[in-house]
Amino acid sequence: MPQPSLIAIDGPVASGKTTVGQCLASKLSYNFLDTGDLYRAVTKLVIDAKVSNNNEVAIAELCNELTLVLSDNQTTRIIAFHQDISEHLHTEIIDSNVSFIARLPKIRSALLDKQRDMAKSGKLIMAGRDIGTVILPHADLKLYIEASAKERARRRWIQYGKHEGLYKTLLTEIERRDHLDSTRPIAPLKPADDSIIIKTDDMSLKATVEYIYHMYCFQE
Repeated sequence: MPQPSLIAIDGPVASGKTTVGQCLASKLSYNFLDTGDLYRAVTKLVIDAKVSNNNEVAIAELCNELTLVLSDNQTTRIIAFHQDISEHLHTEIIDSNVSFIARLPKIRSALLDKQRDMAKSGKLIMAGRDIGTVILPHADLKLYIEASAKERARRRWIQYGKHEGLYKTLLTEIERRDHLDSTRPIAPLKPADDSIIIKTDDMSLKATVEYIYHMYCFQE
């Protein structure tokens, strides 16, 4: 079996798919794109421009301002209005609005070609929620990384400092995001028919990456 050139990694929020994808890309010397950051970038532009979430046409026009650029360290930078906004996409207000923006059909359509264009040169790992089903249906390897909502909330709780009362809030938000992502009418969250499902409740990040690498990617 030849080494996969295009790898699609899907999974629910906080499943670790982005970190797994980044680590795997580093081991394989592949480029990496987290498509969730594209939707976060659009959400940031919407918030900055004070565009209504209901103005789908105006939001779709903002998508035209986004450019994807590969950096020297195999990651993808997102440029908007000639500025690199890659480091400004993980804020509370973006977290609260991105699921709604990502559900809009015109926005998903506007970003489709940008994502597919990234894959044309090969040797790319792309992570998201509809990569194997919509964006790269012909990817050489499709992975679906999942863990229970409780485990994902626990991991986030540890990541955020184990603050009292935070776990319940995180669990509620993760369950809300799961529902929104899996029930949206366009490109709902689900594994592709030919995805390899990897459940990581009892696996560390390192173990997950090593398992994927040696089982599906490593070539003697």
